[in-house]
Amino acid sequence: GPAGDLVTGGFEDFGERLVDALASGCLIDLEKTVDQEVVIPGTTVQYTYVVSNPMTVNLTNIRLSDNKCSAISSRTVISGDGDSTLEPSEVWQYTCSQAINANTTNTAVVTGTIASIGTDVTDTDTATVTTLEPGAGSLAAFKFHDYDMDGKWDGGEPAIEDWQLCLDGDDCKPTDGYGFAVWNGVSDGAHTVSETVPAGWAASTATSHNVNLSLGKYTLGAPGPTSATLSVPNTTDSYGITFLGRSGNTWTYKVEEISGRNLSHWVLGLGTCDGLVVSTSPTATSIGHDDSTGFFGAKWEPGEAFTSGEFSITLNGNYPTGTIQALVKTGKGGSGSGIALGTIAGPVCTTFGNYRTDYTLSGAKYLDQDGDGVWDAVEDGLAGWEIRLEDSAGTAITTTTGADGAYTFDNLIAGTYTVTEVLQDGWEQTAPASGKHVVTLSPDRGDVTGVDFGNRGALSIAGVKYHDLDGDGVKDAGEPGLAGWTIQLKDSAGAVIATATTDANGAYSFDHLVPGSYTVAEVQQAGWRQTAPAAGVHSVTLTDADATGIDFGNQQLGGLTITKTVVGGTGTFNICITGPSPATTESCKSTSGGSVSWPG
Repeated sequence: GPAGDLVTGGFEDFGERLVDALASGCLIDLEKTVDQEVVIPGTTVQYTYVVSNPMTVNLTNIRLSDNKCSAISSRTVISGDGDSTLEPSEVWQYTCSQAINANTTNTAVVTGTIASIGTDVTDTDTATVTTLEPGAGSLAAFKFHDYDMDGKWDGGEPAIEDWQLCLDGDDCKPTDGYGFAVWNGVSDGAHTVSETVPAGWAASTATSHNVNLSLGKYTLGAPGPTSATLSVPNTTDSYGITFLGRSGNTWTYKVEEISGRNLSHWVLGLGTCDGLVVSTSPTATSIGHDDSTGFFGAKWEPGEAFTSGEFSITLNGNYPTGTIQALVKTGKGGSGSGIALGTIAGPVCTTFGNYRTDYTLSGAKYLDQDGDGVWDAVEDGLAGWEIRLEDSAGTAITTTTGADGAYTFDNLIAGTYTVTEVLQDGWEQTAPASGKHVVTLSPDRGDVTGVDFGNRGALSIAGVKYHDLDGDGVKDAGEPGLAGWTIQLKDSAGAVIATATTDANGAYSFDHLVPGSYTVAEVQQAGWRQTAPAAGVHSVTLTDADATGIDFGNQQLGGLTITKTVVGGTGTFNICITGPSPATTESCKSTSGGSVSWPG
C-alpha cells in the first residue's frame, strides 16, 4: 500500500512520497453508528466505534475522541492479537453512551501513528439522533396485497412497496420495502390517513382511517429502533419501552424503570386487532386474551422472574395485524397505583388492503384439421366464436373470437374461473379433452394465457361410384359399384382440398367437414363415359347435417374393328361410322386393306 512504500523505499525523497501516500487513500478507518436514531427526549443511546487498519504497516498510539460523548469505553478486539499495536487488517471496537435531550449530531476522531516513521494519520465519522418532542409522535400505516380480498392481512400476503399514502390529505409518501409509510413529529389530536386507489386495483379495506394521538402516547413506526415512555397518571412512576429490532417474525423489546416503583405486572398486547403472538422469550404467563385489559397478546403476572430487561415476541407473520401496546401496572398498595398504557409500534391496524382488478385471461379458437387436440403451425384461428367465462359464483360473461381466433377477458380479479366455448352446429370439439378449462388467477401467478379451444368439422359427404350398365344415369338394382376410382372434394374457390378412393363396393366419404359449400367431382378414366350426374359434378352445401347419396354413374365403352379385304386391285378406302357417344358424328378412317378400329 502507499504507507508500505514509505517504509520499504527508505527515507530518500520522504516528503514527496509521504504526500503521495496521504493523497492516495485512507490510512486509518473509523465507522461510527448509533443504536437509536429517533428517540424520546431523555433517552440514552449508545454509539459504537469500529476502528481498523487498512494499510500494510503497523499503527500505534491509537487515540479516539467524541466531541459530545466523553465516556468512551475500553477497546474490544474484534480481530487481532490484542496487543497495543493496530496491525494491518485488525479491527477494534469502542462504545459510548449518552442521554439525548435534543437533536444531536456529534463527531468522533481517531488518530494513529505510523510506527516506522512517526507520522500521525486520522479519520472522522458522525452520527445524528433526532428527538420527538412531548406531544408529538410518529404514525405508521401499512399497505398489503390482499390476496383473498377479505379485508384482513394474512401472514402470506406480501407488503406493497412504493404505494402513496397521505396524512391529513396532503402529506403523502410512498410505502417502504416492508409496506410501511411513517410520519414523524405528528402533533396530538385527530388525523386522517388515506389512499387513492389507482386504476387496476380495488380496496378491500376503508380507503381512509381516522387516528387519534393523545398526549403521552407515541405511535412509532416499525421496523427501526423506536421507544416510548409510559407515565402512570397521578404518580411519578414512569417506564421506558423500546423496540430494539426485528429478525424474521420475532420482534425484540426492552422494558426498564425510569422512576418510581418497580414493575409488578405488565402486558404486551396487540390492541383491538386479531392477535398473532405464537411464543415469547422469556416465557409469558399466558398468551391469548386478557379479560382485564381487553388485549390479545402476551402477559407476565406479578411474581414472574422477568419484570424488566429485554423480551421478544414471535408472530405468525412478518407484522402484527394490530397495534402493539404495552400496559404496565405499578406496585400494589398506596396512593397513586394505576395503569400506564403506551403504543410502541404501530398502529398497524391502520392498514390498507388492496387487490388487483386488471388480470387478464386469454386464448384462441383454432381449426384442428388433423383432430389431434394440438394447435399446429399450419392450423388457422377461427373467427366469430363465442367464448364463455364463469366465476365461482356462477356469474358469466362472454366474448367473441377475433379474425385470428384470439379472445381476451380483461379487468378480472383473482379467483377460479371456468372457460367454455359455445359449440356451433356442424362442429366437434377436439381440445381441451374435458370440454372446458378451469383456470385459477392467483396474485402470485398473474395473467393467464394459452386457454385455447380446438375444433374440427363434424359433417361428412358420402356416395358411391357405380357401373351404369344401361347408361340411363340411374343406379338400378344389380348395377355394381366400381372400386379404385378417385373422387375429388373442392372448396368454394375450386381448389382441391381432399381426395378419396372408392372401395370394393364403390363407396367413398369425406369426413370431419366444416359447414360450407363444396364441389365433388370424379377423375375420369379411359374407356368409360360418365352418365351421372348430368352436370358432371355435385354442388353440396353443408349446414348442420351430413350429405349422402352423392353418387357417380359411369358406363364402360366397347371397341369396334372393321376389316377391309381388297380382291384384284389396289386403292384407298374410307370407312365411316356414326353412332352414339363418344362418336356422336360420323367418324371416318382410311385403309388400303386390312383392319381399322375405334376404341370404346
